[in-house]
Amino acid sequence: MRGPSNLFRLDETAPHVVLVAGGIGITPILAMADRLKALGQSYALHYAGRSKSTMAFLDRVIRDHGARLSLHAGDEGDRMDLPAIVRGLEDGAQIYACGPKGLLSALETLTKDCLLYTSDAADE
Repeated sequence: MRGPSNLFRLDETAPHVVLVAGGIGITPILAMADRLKALGQSYALHYAGRSKSTMAFLDRVIRDHGARLSLHAGDEGDRMDLPAIVRGLEDGAQIYACGPKGLLSALETLTKDCLLYTSDAADE
């Protein structure tokens, strides 16, 4: 029997971290946001879902990360602007993303030359 492994490890020394969550992908991303906040690190959190009423942990995300949060609810016509997020990256910034395959594929295409860490929410 082996102990747990972490295939989605957060680099706590990055100068800035951009966290992107789609749907239930907020689960590991929220833990990363909590850690970065506790360390006093620079980060931004982007969270997208079909509607606010179905977004997991929404009250806690807003309460604990509201100042760094960009919330995107599809039923309100607010879609995450991935190209703008990538264009706005600071030098040395890292992106961590978890969500549906479409979200991750789009980010991978946009970030060919950047550090991008992803986890498919369906595989969690």
